[in-house]
Amino acid sequence: MGRSLCSTTRCAICAALTAAAIAIGLIFILSYVYWWPTDNSTDKDGDMDNSVDPPSPEQPCPSGDFHTGYIATGSTVAVNSDVVAYLSRPVGTSCKGAVLIFHDIYGYGLPANQQVADDLAQNGYVAILPDLFRGNPWQPDMYEYVEWKTSHSQERIDGDIDATVSFIRSALSVDNLAVVGFCWGGLQSVFASARLSIDAAVAFYGVGITPDDLISMNKPTLLLHGQNDTIISVTDVELLESTLHNANRLLQSVDDLETGALRGPPSYVKIFEDVGHSFAHRGDMDDPVIRQASEEAFNDMYRWISRFTPG
Repeated sequence: MGRSLCSTTRCAICAALTAAAIAIGLIFILSYVYWWPTDNSTDKDGDMDNSVDPPSPEQPCPSGDFHTGYIATGSTVAVNSDVVAYLSRPVGTSCKGAVLIFHDIYGYGLPANQQVADDLAQNGYVAILPDLFRGNPWQPDMYEYVEWKTSHSQERIDGDIDATVSFIRSALSVDNLAVVGFCWGGLQSVFASARLSIDAAVAFYGVGITPDDLISMNKPTLLLHGQNDTIISVTDVELLESTLHNANRLLQSVDDLETGALRGPPSYVKIFEDVGHSFAHRGDMDDPVIRQASEEAFNDMYRWISRFTPG
């Protein structure tokens, strides 16, 4: 009977230990789920977490389609001892002027950026695309975006842009000049509109543009954005638009001729429906919506440049 009692006691102890182990395991699992939410799970406050690391101007824009299959038709030239540029000239047609292109964060060597230059050349413009990152563009496998961005000071970039403008005027012997920029380069277009002696500016989905930047613009400037842009929200774009409207500097359309009542150089803001960031030059052209928006945006660019650039 003594052995039976001991055996019973051992069984009770084993059962208790097993129950405790199960309880500890459940606590661990529940704690893991509670404190370490995955995408579309609940966080520790019970809220849906659908925006882990949302894009922002402090993060690189989506890479999109680099158009790596595109074969460029231009050439590389030396602006000076520090800066090289991709140059594309019109062939078989008279020159309408020059367009200085500001590339996105992926650099002047990206086929999608060079394709823009070649298209401008085919439409009669001398197109020059300087390497404003001096051989150090953002790469998709990099990690420290803010550190990389701050390594390229605006002061140094302005100097390289000024050198390129001088190169256009002297070496290329072209006086009429417009600027066109994409993403990071769109911001540079707005800066150029404020400080450079140019005829017109176009900014495709410029990142980081502030209302003060717009008020400082001194040249006709066209701003083009995508409705579904995750880097620059529609709310942000509407703020820019209202800033220009309140300053009485906003046209009603790209072709609006009523500029007499404006209190400064004209501008226009256009939002394209159902497309996101980089839709015009790095979008998926197999998507008919993106292709149509891209074609319309570039047509707007050409109309704007032609209207305000004499030639």
